[in-house]
Amino acid sequence: MGNKLKISVIIPTYNSARYIKEAIDSVLTQTLLPFEIIVINDGSTDNTEQIIASYIELGKIIYIKKKNNGTASARNVGIKNAKGELIAFLDADDVWLPEKLAKQIPLFNDSNIGLVYSRRSFLHNHKLAEELLYAGIITKELIKNNFITNSSVIIRKAICDKIGLVREEKRFMAIEDYDFWLRASTVCQFEYVNNGLVYYRIHSNQTSNIHYFFILKNIIKLYVGMVFVSQYKNFRGLIFFKLTQTVKGYIKSKLKNYATKIINKIKKNQLDPAKNINCTEFETNSWTISRFVIKKLIPVVGFRPFPLNEVCLMVSAVCFFKPTHIFEWGTHIGKSARIFYETAKYFNIPIKIHSIDLPNNISHVEHPGYQRGKLIKGLKNVILHQGDGLNKSLEIIKNISSDFRPLFFVDGDHSYESVKRELEGIIAVIPSATILIHDTFYQSTESNYNIGPWKAVNELINLHRNNKYKKIEINTGLPGMTLLYRDCQECSFEYSQQSQKNKL
Repeated sequence: MGNKLKISVIIPTYNSARYIKEAIDSVLTQTLLPFEIIVINDGSTDNTEQIIASYIELGKIIYIKKKNNGTASARNVGIKNAKGELIAFLDADDVWLPEKLAKQIPLFNDSNIGLVYSRRSFLHNHKLAEELLYAGIITKELIKNNFITNSSVIIRKAICDKIGLVREEKRFMAIEDYDFWLRASTVCQFEYVNNGLVYYRIHSNQTSNIHYFFILKNIIKLYVGMVFVSQYKNFRGLIFFKLTQTVKGYIKSKLKNYATKIINKIKKNQLDPAKNINCTEFETNSWTISRFVIKKLIPVVGFRPFPLNEVCLMVSAVCFFKPTHIFEWGTHIGKSARIFYETAKYFNIPIKIHSIDLPNNISHVEHPGYQRGKLIKGLKNVILHQGDGLNKSLEIIKNISSDFRPLFFVDGDHSYESVKRELEGIIAVIPSATILIHDTFYQSTESNYNIGPWKAVNELINLHRNNKYKKIEINTGLPGMTLLYRDCQECSFEYSQQSQKNKL
């Protein structure tokens, strides 16, 4: 009997273009194919329709497009349009195993069974403790905990007709499936397959505090409502117990969350090494910087080619000026970019880092070859480029329209001519640029050390006296580093002006 029943698969989707194809394909590759697949587009604003266009053209799916009104609404549209006796739910970001339908449908040979579900597995190796599953009349067990995964469920359409559609009210949002199973459990028996027949996808926002508290709130409302419904009259003692537990958990979690926010706020203020907003000169908390450099940075990047005092200056410049963008060249294996990345991450400063190195066809004694940027590949907000450092940076800057506070890190080929060209090129476009220059130690001409960068820096300051550049030098020995900067208030104004010029 069960295998002759027609199956309607319902897939609601909202901005799930990344996953929808995989979901549909997992239905089309079932060992037991369904009667129909209904995809309900709940007002997506991404390219969902383009992704599934071929399925629509070939008639492999029934496609319904509607205004955005939530997942519950989309599921109800699917239920209303379904022609099968059995309805199988699948979320657009989940995936079925090929034998899912074949293993579940035979259980409907028992006419008392109104809903069949299964265990779930997790995409990306996510692990959770294995839950206990129950069969038969399971209202009592469901009140204690929702252990049913939506994408694992197949339900008789007759049960939907009996209990009504999925609730669309706001107080059921994110728990509408839980309410649906509870209502179904009062009119029919449940059965399950003790295998993971669904790959369930965990999203980061599913575990966020806002989402968590929202669900708890709605569960409390659900329990309160159940007390007054006749179908649950035999479970009122259990409902009151669960309601008390949930309210306690809600209050406890709220207090814990509030305390965590306060602690993080205090911690952030303690960690901020540039919190003195009244300083008249460049100033950071050197104890905080030193602790971070020694404990976090040196184990990752070592002290070559940037010794401790230079690393501290690099970190201090980021913490004090809080740039939105860093442009650095001489990437090599990525030590300088990694210093900037770790600093931004630790001190919670949102920065995009553009790291530029020599093209593959250029011959240079320090060309990193296949090791280029190995310390920064794949890191968030670190973008690797190849080309001329100055030209590439200015090309990128043209496309930045607002909120622009750049920091330039000049490294690489340190001849006088190249450093002079790079510094003048930067200042010509951004007169108030903050610049770090590596290898600027001055000994003397007779020492046979390359003093080209030092010479270029000082010529620039003399040439652009009106720019009121200030200078900090780490000039106690090789290799040396110099920071050129302007007063912060002037910088903000001029960066804003420059952003407008870039737009034009």
